[in-house]
Amino acid sequence: LIKKIKDLETAFYLKSFPGTMPEGLQIAFAIDNQSRKQTRGYSTFADQRISTFYRSLAANFKKHFLVNVLYYAGKPIAYEIGFSVGKNYFGSQIAFIGEYSSFSPGKILLIKLFESLSTKHLKADFGSGDNFFKRLFSSGNKQLYKIVISKNVFIRKYIASVCIGKNALFNKMTQYRKLYGMYRSVKKILGK
Repeated sequence: LIKKIKDLETAFYLKSFPGTMPEGLQIAFAIDNQSRKQTRGYSTFADQRISTFYRSLAANFKKHFLVNVLYYAGKPIAYEIGFSVGKNYFGSQIAFIGEYSSFSPGKILLIKLFESLSTKHLKADFGSGDNFFKRLFSSGNKQLYKIVISKNVFIRKYIASVCIGKNALFNKMTQYRKLYGMYRSVKKILGK
């Protein structure tokens, strides 16, 4: 079992492409086209204007624009795009090919990216927003703002209570990570 795990670990590797290498964005576009985001209808690069914008960012930010690609057995399966500014790295986009979801490629990519960033003495910042990955890799969070816009008082109260419930659920999930991991495994086995 340990040998299988070691073999699996060496099958994954991360390669970073600066903005001066257009190959990185081409790989990211191809992965995004096969990603879970694409199948769910919110692909980052489905709109040609967004692709053009990212090409422009790559051309102008050059070495400060990075496309990080995770490979499995020589095949690119996930990407992450970000910017290095001073001693900080700002993550922007991430996606992976859906058929590899059983490997948790997003987590693997981020772990390998953090290892790479630490050798360059860069601090990671993945911006605002709240998701499981951000809570998994950070020691805390800070609410920057909370705005609910609606003329209807009921809707304002409902949205505010849903936000409180979501935060409580996230906190419980991070408190009981192993239990949540077992739940996901059982769910995957049952195919639901």
